[in-house]
Amino acid sequence: MKKTISTFLSFLLLFVSVPQMSRAQSFTIGGGYEVKSDKEEINCYRIGNKIYVNGIHEATIIENTFPNNLNNNINENMFRTGWMYTETCPFGTASDYTNYIDTKTRNIYLEREIATYTSIVLGAIISSVYSSIPQGIAIGIAGKILSNLPGSNYGNLKTLYFKEDIYAHKSVGSIYRKNVLNFYFDSNFTEYATSQVMYSWWG
Repeated sequence: MKKTISTFLSFLLLFVSVPQMSRAQSFTIGGGYEVKSDKEEINCYRIGNKIYVNGIHEATIIENTFPNNLNNNINENMFRTGWMYTETCPFGTASDYTNYIDTKTRNIYLEREIATYTSIVLGAIISSVYSSIPQGIAIGIAGKILSNLPGSNYGNLKTLYFKEDIYAHKSVGSIYRKNVLNFYFDSNFTEYATSQVMYSWWG
């Protein structure tokens, strides 16, 4: 009997000590989206190259593309919806994506020091820069970037540098792609912040 009561109390203690998970969601609103959580509620949208969070101008994007035009001839007149993105490989294996297509860089100029942002707000900005990244993944990227700030001088910076390398599948062309997303603290792409691999297909 004592053992049963002890087991029950241990289970009850474990149950009540687990913190409640944040109820977060995102959805499109007129070219932007809203993020709601137990801790923070924001509205993020982009006008041209400027990103606004709760009506405040928080960042500006400068984008460049360096294409080599290899297998980059998707027929835009095909009856398709556009590029679809996922974290998992949609065709073949990860090692099949070897044909380099192009590189895109996006400089994210923040209106205040990076250390002053929360992962939710910074994630919203990242999603505005690269709209195909799901909100949950963008918040995770932001969290990894912010975790590299303590003990460094990066927290005082007001610019993030984003580099995307795009590769096509070696046998079926650019209809299937691997998108390697890298974030840096410097314009020479040497001060690494974090990275994320996404896959895309024309669907």
